[in-house]
Amino acid sequence: MPELGRLQWDRSFVSVRADPAVPLLAHVRATGSTAAPVTVLVIVSPLASHIAVEPGIEELVRSGRRVVVADHPGTGGSDEWAGSLDDWIDQVGGAVDAGVLVAMGPAAGDPMELAALAERLEPRADGAHLAAAIDAVRSAWVFGPWHERTSTARLSAAVPDAAALHVGALRLLESPSTLAERGAWFDGLASHVFRTRRASQDPDPTRSYVLTRFGQVHIRTKGRRTRRPTLLALHPSPGSARPYAHIAGRLGSTRRVVAPDMLGNGDSDGPVVHHALVDALSPEFSDTCGTSRTLADYADEAIAVLDGLGEIEPIDIWGNHTGALIGMELAIRHPHRVRRLVMDGITIFDPAEKADILTHYLPPFELDDHGAHLLRAWGMRHDMILFWPWYRTNPSGWRPLGAVEPRALHAITMELLRSGPTFRTAYDAAFRYPTTARLPLLTVPAMLTVFPADPLAGAADEACRLLPSLQRADIGGYGPDQLDASVGVITGFLDAP
Repeated sequence: MPELGRLQWDRSFVSVRADPAVPLLAHVRATGSTAAPVTVLVIVSPLASHIAVEPGIEELVRSGRRVVVADHPGTGGSDEWAGSLDDWIDQVGGAVDAGVLVAMGPAAGDPMELAALAERLEPRADGAHLAAAIDAVRSAWVFGPWHERTSTARLSAAVPDAAALHVGALRLLESPSTLAERGAWFDGLASHVFRTRRASQDPDPTRSYVLTRFGQVHIRTKGRRTRRPTLLALHPSPGSARPYAHIAGRLGSTRRVVAPDMLGNGDSDGPVVHHALVDALSPEFSDTCGTSRTLADYADEAIAVLDGLGEIEPIDIWGNHTGALIGMELAIRHPHRVRRLVMDGITIFDPAEKADILTHYLPPFELDDHGAHLLRAWGMRHDMILFWPWYRTNPSGWRPLGAVEPRALHAITMELLRSGPTFRTAYDAAFRYPTTARLPLLTVPAMLTVFPADPLAGAADEACRLLPSLQRADIGGYGPDQLDASVGVITGFLDAP
């Protein structure tokens, strides 16, 4: 998700649990000189941890401090925490070996009101919970406390712009069920400094950031290094590696799996990067990522991730849809870096179909102060399940599927909303990719997995004609009843001599 404001932020995770077998991570942002004394700031609010206090952070940085802002449990990438907020703050401070300044933020209020809000934020089929989220965020700036909408409760603060409201709404929607619990944490806290203790560090966290010349890339890792090559798992558009963690986890039972969020998606930097650390490492690359991009750009970024992780031996790749095409392009451009490739659906369009998709599939993502863009995203993701393409809502676009339940639809809509305007970038690159020209250039052993409900399944026969060496494997999908069998097909191909 793109950062807001004028400060340069580095992002990372710190371990807040002593047991390395079950890592519990806090997501933190840092700004200011790495040589300066550190102050850890925890914004006590169920809203975004970094949109309300940037002026104060700038003042701390100007005074010669490095400021680390921690997202409190359940929001902004931090894991849930079963203990008290005091204990969690102690652990965060210990993990970075610094004192913690606790600052009260907007909407750090009545647990009963937060419980009521949590009910309104529970996913609904009509998407009304999205409107409730943006309304609550706006109210935090208009009324104090946010739930008392009276003239005597009016505040004089300016309402943030649509981008800040969007981020705040996403924070609320990430984990609405814990709002009441968070409200209990906030009760009675005041601004003060806690004495800290050293927290044990997990030597191999399941989530981390890799600094590349293109920006910070968020990755998830599963499994440990074995004699088998590392598997690079590349997600489709729009979204991140998050929804595919169950597949990566199962594949990670026999090998190390690295699943990055493509730039502009998930928790990675956006495609336009002005990052102080990147400037220091490679000044000539600090502004090379434009908004018009090709899959070759994404392939090069994946190579940069592997380089940042020290993965110099040939790796295997599993990619889904856009991720499959990125994996293919990576293997064509860097065949010495890839041992085997599994493509889970690829695109092959005739010229008329491609033109129609490029015209209608990618509507502009225009932020709205009152959240209209949230409902548009909800409707788009809803129709992506029922129709192909999603905008062809007539019998010619019908897919043999029912509507997904609200929680599942909420999860995939959140993936699109986290990407924001950049959700269109990878999609556009995938739709424009010359698959028919590039596929015959593939030289590494490759397998195409196909299952009937995939809207791209119709391309399989043409793909095998274009590349006779391409192995085809029909699978049942990745639902609970099909996952083991499908993963077995993939690992069977990867483990073949």
